[in-house]
Amino acid sequence: MKNIQVIKNIFILTIFFISYSNIFSQLKKDLKVHTSIFENKYPLLNNSKISINETLDNEIINNEILYKSLLRDSMIYKISPDTELIFYKKKKLQAFRNIPRDFVDFAKFTVKKENIHGLVGLIGISATLIYFDQQLLDNTHKFGNHLGIDSERQFKSLASINYGGENISVINIPDNFNTTLYWIGEGLPSLLLGVGIWVYGKRHNDYRALQTSSNLIEAFIVTGFTCQFIKHITGRQSPFLSTSPGGKWDFFPNQKEYMAHVPNYDAFPSGHMTTLMTTTMIIGENYPEHRYIKPIGYSIMALVGFSMMHNKVHWVSDYPLSIALGYVYGKIITSRNKKVVKKKLFGKNKYIKSSFLMPYYYGNSNLGLSLRLVL
Repeated sequence: MKNIQVIKNIFILTIFFISYSNIFSQLKKDLKVHTSIFENKYPLLNNSKISINETLDNEIINNEILYKSLLRDSMIYKISPDTELIFYKKKKLQAFRNIPRDFVDFAKFTVKKENIHGLVGLIGISATLIYFDQQLLDNTHKFGNHLGIDSERQFKSLASINYGGENISVINIPDNFNTTLYWIGEGLPSLLLGVGIWVYGKRHNDYRALQTSSNLIEAFIVTGFTCQFIKHITGRQSPFLSTSPGGKWDFFPNQKEYMAHVPNYDAFPSGHMTTLMTTTMIIGENYPEHRYIKPIGYSIMALVGFSMMHNKVHWVSDYPLSIALGYVYGKIITSRNKKVVKKKLFGKNKYIKSSFLMPYYYGNSNLGLSLRLVL
């Protein structure tokens, strides 16, 4: 019996050592091929490099996500002591190639069983606000006038060209406070912000910034298409042209008539609010360590929402669906081309850097396992 036990222990030891030798052999092979990725493409948030040995010893063996990231060109960003984000290199025309998938994922999201309650809540909130729309609009307009805020949209020309004896303005800027708020939601500021992030990403070879700018372009396209699609179906009057309290709804309007009198049909939903929500979500999701991003974004949305009611461009019930569209598309788009790595906490403010489970021989034909944790 003792001989059988010894043979059994030797067999188990052999299996363990063969397994470990295969793992390290594969890791060495991958490291040899991808050394440039480690040396050049893994800067942390402070732009310091992660050494190959440190990455191998502390991360790869214990984290499947990090190990798989070796096989793709990526960068790791330390968000907190227990969280890291891996951003992969942006692919060519990535924003445009993802668009069909965005629409499919959005459709799947809306019919998921766990999202039904949210959908019902959205419909309920919108229906309630529609009932009180005219009253809320009138009170908002009165409040704006009480504060001395001009409700008229006014622009002044910064540059113009003379064509056929007539000056044509090519660059206009807002000329009062309310128009400035309205202009912020039009899309150009968000686009300029995306361009700035892209320039930073190209200059510093920052994968997170490049992915974020690509995400914003993708979002502007899919949200713009979705909003316009819904507008062309619902045909809701804008408040400043409304012929009845709350505005008239003309479902599936004549498209020639729509294009000839756009404000008479395009109130629902608000493209301004969708753009702002999507921009806030994408930047906030990709830079979660900067916790001020979302509160600032939500505050701007509230001011723009007030502005669009004060100048009678939108009803308040136009906003819930717009916010929901921006939120869902923002979540869908930022879920790709990055991975969130959570490290297991071990004690107060500590986490496990690495762990090793090894066979251990106690003598007298006794075999066990030894667990080693590196903090």
